[in-house]
Amino acid sequence: MADGQLTRELLATILQSEHLDDRPLSDWIAWFREELGSGGFLPDGFCVSDPRTADRVVFNASRATRPLDNRIGPGSKVPPPPCIVCNAKLTKVLDVADLSDGFTLINKNLYPITYPSVINAGPETPDAARWMPDGISSYGLHLLQWTSSHHEADWHNMSPPDRKIVVDRLAALEEKLLTESEGLFPAATTWGGPSGMSGFVQIIKNSGAPVGGSVYHGHQQIALTNVMPRKARDDWRYENENEEKFTSYLLRTNPPELTLRDYGSAVLLVPYFMRRPYDMMFVLRDTSKRYLHQLSDIERSALADAWRDGIRLMRGALQSIGRHVAYNIVAHTGPGAGIYLEFLPYSQEVGGFEQSGLWSCQSHPHRAAKWLANYLSKGEGEIAP
Repeated sequence: MADGQLTRELLATILQSEHLDDRPLSDWIAWFREELGSGGFLPDGFCVSDPRTADRVVFNASRATRPLDNRIGPGSKVPPPPCIVCNAKLTKVLDVADLSDGFTLINKNLYPITYPSVINAGPETPDAARWMPDGISSYGLHLLQWTSSHHEADWHNMSPPDRKIVVDRLAALEEKLLTESEGLFPAATTWGGPSGMSGFVQIIKNSGAPVGGSVYHGHQQIALTNVMPRKARDDWRYENENEEKFTSYLLRTNPPELTLRDYGSAVLLVPYFMRRPYDMMFVLRDTSKRYLHQLSDIERSALADAWRDGIRLMRGALQSIGRHVAYNIVAHTGPGAGIYLEFLPYSQEVGGFEQSGLWSCQSHPHRAAKWLANYLSKGEGEIAP
């Protein structure tokens, strides 16, 4: 669109629910089935586990056909394709919240990794849980939160009140998925987590084609699944083995000179075990909290500010060393985690050593932290080390 934004007029053509509390999650599930069930983009509906690491693997070949608008390199004379968000080429919208300019919105992912029904796809039997060793049916919901209706707006260039609204809507979505999902899916059991849990909510952000971001317009992905992701399982296992949450350990042991910003209720830091240059973590000080919806207003503001700072720092560092601006953000919540975010810039490729579990990092945590802290305080920096 000429003005680079999704307008309210276009939004009205795809609006299914103005507010996520307007309808129960059972209605959402019916809407997912109605809109996505015949689209040809559903996942295979089962999950297997690597027996060496407990890494989870779900299958959905249709995701390879997703439209991409972010593979046009900087300085290219080839114009990017029209933005699917700005042109309302989206699934129907489930939640909208006004910002100071524009709005933020939540909709269904057209190419989901989880789906409400057990599909039971398999090459030889109708039971996906049996046709591979250690396989189970996987199910849930997969959603997108578009940070802003404006094409160029995202966490790093939005106002503090607007960032806080985005966090509030994300937390409200998390709470709805966790509290209303029990009994709505085909089985009550989960794979890999504590007893009594009805599912897991995972929040990630991919930006840039090299790290899985298919759309330029800023967004987050939210998945509800019966399968506990391996890193969530690692957090839970760490607490069980050490009688301490990982976040508590990190706050206690990480060298103070690796702290980039103290928000009072949380910190942004470079972990002493930095695997790739400029890796960062946001860590909430209250390690008793498990989920975003449990955070106070002060803690949510700190989280919103850290999203801004972390993205700005990753963009600055990557541009400084001449790399494509590409990064992942992974939110750690749930049993054993405390609450922390990983900021993972695509600052160095993954090679054979890393695939074997030996990470060779082309920088040092103290050098990276010094550059990042200088950039954060002054808004500029020399070429990153």
